[in-house]
Amino acid sequence: MSSGTLTTEGYLRVSSMAIAFYDYLITLPLEYRVYRSQPGVLHMSLACILFILIRYISMSVMITSNYGYFATTFTKESCRRFYFLPPMFKVMQSMVSHAILGVRTFNIAGREKRMGMFLLGYYVITIALEWFFDLHHRTWETTNGNCVSGEVVADPTTWVFYLVAMTYDFVMLVISTFHLYRYRLYSGQFSQLIRVMIYDGLVFFVALTGVNTANLVLYRQQKNLIAQSTG
Repeated sequence: MSSGTLTTEGYLRVSSMAIAFYDYLITLPLEYRVYRSQPGVLHMSLACILFILIRYISMSVMITSNYGYFATTFTKESCRRFYFLPPMFKVMQSMVSHAILGVRTFNIAGREKRMGMFLLGYYVITIALEWFFDLHHRTWETTNGNCVSGEVVADPTTWVFYLVAMTYDFVMLVISTFHLYRYRLYSGQFSQLIRVMIYDGLVFFVALTGVNTANLVLYRQQKNLIAQSTG
């Protein structure tokens, strides 16, 4: 990979860390209010638990990935022990994100038992595929003391991880939107709330799809021996 490409990636990583740190600081008051609203540490709501998980697992993804990229003290042995951490945190982040969408869809669908079984089964299949495709043929590269996790391009599979994630997000959007439109037909007085929920769902889907599409294009176009992972 050329030095120019490495420099550009370094700038992008620094920029993303700065944005993430700023976002974390400005949302600390919200996090505090969420904690205060809970009856106790052992009696947190599912929404609160998912909020904590997505917040701090996402931080772990960024910290481990960028630590490996910018570090200068890795040996081959220490890199061999470390390189699985960033992709593992990335899959865990995806698991929590999918769980949030799944719970939202289940609630919108009226918490119907058969729908719940379908969503649970689809969730399990999705995360199993993501674990496999993100970690299959994983390898590492260390240059000047850093440690980058990637895969051999001759047989790439990581891009399928993003395709699976995008498919799950799209299915959740279709199911939830379908049920919201059904409610709109039966309950006109909730039309404003329904529009807000549909809009929120679309915004969340577009944001996730934008990130996953960017990564999907990246992995499909890699021509280097080691395809560097964003997470």
